[in-house]
Amino acid sequence: MEFPLRGLLSRLLARLAGAETLAHWRALGARIGQDVFIGADVLIDEAFAPLLTIGDGAVISSRSVIMMHDSALNNVCGLPVKMGRVTIGEEAYIGVSSTILCGVTIGRRAIVGAGSLVTKDIPDEAVAYGCPAVVRATVDELQAKHQQALAHPGRFRYWDIVPWRERKRRMKRKEIEASCFEVMRRFHDAVALKECLEK
Repeated sequence: MEFPLRGLLSRLLARLAGAETLAHWRALGARIGQDVFIGADVLIDEAFAPLLTIGDGAVISSRSVIMMHDSALNNVCGLPVKMGRVTIGEEAYIGVSSTILCGVTIGRRAIVGAGSLVTKDIPDEAVAYGCPAVVRATVDELQAKHQQALAHPGRFRYWDIVPWRERKRRMKRKEIEASCFEVMRRFHDAVALKECLEK
């Protein structure tokens, strides 16, 4: 089986990088730094976009939601609509399908785990996850645990790839495409090899 054409990968990368999304959000008044990655199908509260700040190098994974208002009690009880700034710090990482509620600050280099509901501030370099998200470790602690896991990969595969923000800063578009193509090719080859071994 041959891997899909590079042209398809190129279009996919452009969509994944969120360039059109970032320009749209900036036009609505959001303050967004450089080298930010926005995954597919990320939803922000567009009517309140001026209340959103995203720092340089932040990553917001696919299908995440960022809300700068809460109208639940307005709709049910007639109370005023609650609004609040959302700030995502430099080089922070928001995991896939996470929800960030209004009035929340996520610190610099913080990690929010996949599927989390962030209702309170997350400090700099903290790792938080859950519903609601709770700080469970520091980035240094998670990195040390990950380094141990690398020695015994078990059911996981690991590829050493340059982080998104560094690819955008140091590499030309063709080099980014080539590095992503190589990772995808390796994954495809590993899956094909596994299938052959299982037959």
